[in-house]
Amino acid sequence: MKTFLITLPIIGDYNNLQTLRIRMLGDFLAFRDPALFSITQLRLAWLGELSGKAPVKMDSLNSVTLVLRFQITGDVLFAQAPNLHQLHSLTLWGRLSLETLKPQQQLPDSSQFPPNLTKLILWNSKLEQDPMPVLEKLPNLRFLQLNAFAYVGKSMSCSSAGGFPRLQHLILFFLHNLREWRVEAGAMPSLTHLTINRCRMLKMLPEGLQHMTTLIHLTINYCDKLEMLPERLQQVTTLRRLKLSLMPRELNNRVRNTVRHIPSIIFEHELQEEMLSIYG
Repeated sequence: MKTFLITLPIIGDYNNLQTLRIRMLGDFLAFRDPALFSITQLRLAWLGELSGKAPVKMDSLNSVTLVLRFQITGDVLFAQAPNLHQLHSLTLWGRLSLETLKPQQQLPDSSQFPPNLTKLILWNSKLEQDPMPVLEKLPNLRFLQLNAFAYVGKSMSCSSAGGFPRLQHLILFFLHNLREWRVEAGAMPSLTHLTINRCRMLKMLPEGLQHMTTLIHLTINYCDKLEMLPERLQQVTTLRRLKLSLMPRELNNRVRNTVRHIPSIIFEHELQEEMLSIYG
């Protein structure tokens, strides 16, 4: 929907609507028809700068993307989350806020998330407290992506044995302050794909990777402070593909000499010392 409306009109019959995109319409867009959020076929609601003044029930939504300053995030989404049994995919852009519109430093308790959530993407949330202790308790989460300032802290810990029981895909992108990441034995027992991209302060991958006996693909891109991969990565016999892109030559050489059990190892755009000023 491309319009300069400040109020979304009552259309009446949304039953056949499958996709709705509303993006960056002024400061806020107000809606007046609660039926909009009761559509059983609506799979993606892209709602930018939305202010809800009427009671809203979102029980039927399967997938929702909330963009930027979204007042309804705290007021409605997390309040109704335990009843959102059909909501499987959730993307949140921008800082989370509750009724007070004060930015949140941490995620709500895991019990406030939709119970059947399988996919979660956070963008620019600027969380100051480690989100992993909350997210690892989501029983059905299979895909997690923390993007571009989603978390601004220095350390992150997956410390619970059995945490993230069904997580298969984990993507960490541009967590610019992240220096330390700990993974305890037994955490993420189902992880198959791990991507770490532009976490430039991260010096070591967690030793706990050696316990991930389901890991198949490991991709590391432009983490130029990374000194070495875990010594016991050789124990992960399921690992079939390792891709290192824009990584320092010294690290690549160490990997060539120590990691030999992986069938496919890809070195892409090797980062040399003189290139740091270009990409910096």
